[in-house]
Amino acid sequence: MSLGFRGVAMSQVQFGPNMGGNIGTAVLGSLVVSRLEANIQTQLAGLPPAAANFAPKGASSSAQTLFDASKITAARAALPPQLVPLFDQVLHAIRVGLANSLHEIFLLGAAVLVLALIASVFLKDVPMRGRKQEPGAEAAPVVAA
Repeated sequence: MSLGFRGVAMSQVQFGPNMGGNIGTAVLGSLVVSRLEANIQTQLAGLPPAAANFAPKGASSSAQTLFDASKITAARAALPPQLVPLFDQVLHAIRVGLANSLHEIFLLGAAVLVLALIASVFLKDVPMRGRKQEPGAEAAPVVAA
């Protein structure tokens, strides 16, 4: 195999996992987003109906706001004192919904990983062209010049 073809082969070896990682991240990220609303609604089901006023609507809010202490403190300060416990319950329900969504996706990713591992164990070993040795022949020692 010439040096040029080895370079092409090496670039393909690096390109494949890179693209696989990007596509996998996009697919798993979209699955998290699709499951997030259902998991949040499940968590909010046990709260009073007024709790729906605190729940984020649509994709307008970022998950980072759930963990930004300054924004949470500002939102809590703007509420009447009797609504603060309800706000805290909604915040907890949203965080649990996010954690459940991530947990489901990690389990799915682990299942895909196990399937890929099983498939790779059973792949047939195919030697590269030019590397095949004759039966009973030993490799010649490499002598440095």
